[in-house]
Amino acid sequence: MKTAFELPERDYETGDADFLARIREHGWTATHVFGDGEGSGFTYTTGFYHSVGQPEFLYALELKHDVANGLNWDIWRRIEADGSLPIGVPVDRLIRDPYRLIFLPMRRDAYKGYVNWSLWFYRGEDFPCLQAVFPDKAGLFPWESGYDPATGGDQPDLTDGNWAGRRA
Repeated sequence: MKTAFELPERDYETGDADFLARIREHGWTATHVFGDGEGSGFTYTTGFYHSVGQPEFLYALELKHDVANGLNWDIWRRIEADGSLPIGVPVDRLIRDPYRLIFLPMRRDAYKGYVNWSLWFYRGEDFPCLQAVFPDKAGLFPWESGYDPATGGDQPDLTDGNWAGRRA
């Protein structure tokens, strides 16, 4: 698989060298996109697929920088210990409750606009990416009846448009 590590430094733009240095040092890096009047913020990873053969992932809601990085490191350590993340089933105890997540495969046509640094790093869309979906305060996920976006976030469905077949 080709990555941006193969690009000559003369082709780098502002920030490229720092981005690649973080992946070299830690195995991955995170990009935090802050919300604005047109959309909410989100966070995604780059480097997991290259470094440990596991999908990248995206939180499609705005988390505090330290919370997102804590989750990222816990996910990294869990992959190192278990070899992979479960897909499609709730994952508990990453940092502490209430951070219960379900990882669902993102559709590739949703990558653009969300995981742009990953698209640059992997030189295209040929990498897996998961959407980490959070429940609301009652423990309901967005596809479940009664889900409250005010307490769980208004998370867009970046899977197949039906939360990977979970919505009735």
